[in-house]
Amino acid sequence: MVGVQIPHHFRCPISLELMRDPVTVSTGQTYDRSSIEPWIAARNTTCPVTRAPLLDSALIPNHTLRRLIQSWCVANRRSGVKRIPTPKQPADPSRVRALLSQAASTSSATAAPRLSSSFRNRLAPSAAAGLVIFLKQDDSQGSGGHCGQPWTILARPQTRSFG
Repeated sequence: MVGVQIPHHFRCPISLELMRDPVTVSTGQTYDRSSIEPWIAARNTTCPVTRAPLLDSALIPNHTLRRLIQSWCVANRRSGVKRIPTPKQPADPSRVRALLSQAASTSSATAAPRLSSSFRNRLAPSAAAGLVIFLKQDDSQGSGGHCGQPWTILARPQTRSFG
């Protein structure tokens, strides 16, 4: 990026770098996800820019700004600007916990959880402390993977002792 000025509104107010995954907090301010997540994880309860209280820790993807940034990157590619990829949205932590809990207490794969299409599109293998669960959509009815189809747990949680 030789000689290219990044537009002010495309920069994260925390890192001052080009935002790759812009998200908006409850105060209406937009940050790059990789910068605001550690701020919230450190139990900060105010907006870094406005200092107003954060009403919750929800991070809303700012799709419009991301698309504008991507268009700007494409328009400036001759100057060495690389297009930012469209980020994969993370799964809802409370839903992942519920699935893990259900998987641990379910004795057969036939009682696998049903996932909404919006959650299904964001779900990736979840790994935590030696635990990996892979979910695969059961298409035995030839539905082509439509909303509401059951999911099959391919790997179950295992209790491991360390020490």
